[in-house]
Amino acid sequence: MVARLRVKLKKVLKAAVRKHWHLERMKDEGTTMNYRCEIDTAVVAENQESANVNGRWEHLKSTVIKAAELTLGHRTREEV
Repeated sequence: MVARLRVKLKKVLKAAVRKHWHLERMKDEGTTMNYRCEIDTAVVAENQESANVNGRWEHLKSTVIKAAELTLGHRTREEV
């Protein structure tokens, strides 16, 4: 008895690479003040434009991410 089999292998999805921030830089007083100023100016500039809670949350979230990118930066793979 002879049989032929066709096997389909499941595709493995790779997880997205998560970016890590340089949180050690927050120990520096100057970097901390720059980070706070970036967030404060963006939040004050919003000036309650949207009464929608979700809209305000998205604005705050993007503001924090942009401030972190500008002041902290990302760690390289070797530093993680």
